[in-house]
Amino acid sequence: MVYLLRTAFVCFLSSLLLAPSISLAWPGKVVDVADGDTITVQRGPERIKIRLYGIDCPEDNQAFGENVKAFLSAQIFDKVVEIREMDVDRYKRIVAIVSVGDLNINRHLVEYGYAWVYGQYCKAEFCTEWLQLEVFARRLRRGLWGESNPVPPWEFRRTKKNR
Repeated sequence: MVYLLRTAFVCFLSSLLLAPSISLAWPGKVVDVADGDTITVQRGPERIKIRLYGIDCPEDNQAFGENVKAFLSAQIFDKVVEIREMDVDRYKRIVAIVSVGDLNINRHLVEYGYAWVYGQYCKAEFCTEWLQLEVFARRLRRGLWGESNPVPPWEFRRTKKNR
């Protein structure tokens, strides 16, 4: 009996470690909103920079950038959020799904026209749904889609580098 329980426990732990789709979430209080897709959370004594997974928002100095930052701040600033880690980027930031209660903030930004789905990095199954939400937001001219010709942030950054 003890052998069976020990074997079951080891199998369970192994499945958690080997299953990339399962990620443990942890809470943090939002203490800074840098822009539409980067925040800082307080976790105990540590401040951790978080990049929102699967989306890209206008930069602060780009058209609609301040609007996106204000929208995100209204949703999460000074609130306890749940961080579900998906990756770590080249700047050593945690790339995560951020939620407040049942509200998935990443998805919410796309749905209300404040973000592009970042196809280069959004590889999870739910990204297909997010792309549909982006199309819907465009049709309704929500958020940045109300602008005459919104420039994707990755193009804006590339153009800025080439100057």
